[in-house]
Amino acid sequence: MLVNSVWSKWIVVMMAVLAAEGALACAQPEAQFRGRVKAFEVGSDGFCRFRLALSFQWGDDYVSSQVCPLDLDEALVRSIRVTSCEGWREGDAVSGYLVWPRESEDLVLE
Repeated sequence: MLVNSVWSKWIVVMMAVLAAEGALACAQPEAQFRGRVKAFEVGSDGFCRFRLALSFQWGDDYVSSQVCPLDLDEALVRSIRVTSCEGWREGDAVSGYLVWPRESEDLVLE
């Protein structure tokens, strides 16, 4: 009985270590999304940045990665950086992958 208890504790510790390593290894959280351009601006660096509005009419408008998830709250408070504002208008439909490179304050649309 003592052996089973030791193994159980060892398994719990190893699972915690692996979970912590997985969280640290997550360099680029990401999510697949479908939404609308809420507002946009051109930054001093020349990149276009817009905010995302989600309507959730399809039920799967925002799906975080299972491996390296981008939290919905993070996606809604951060700007999404694209190379140019040309062709974008408020209310335009937009979809794709959001990626958050940890060295950046902005999300990137892929």
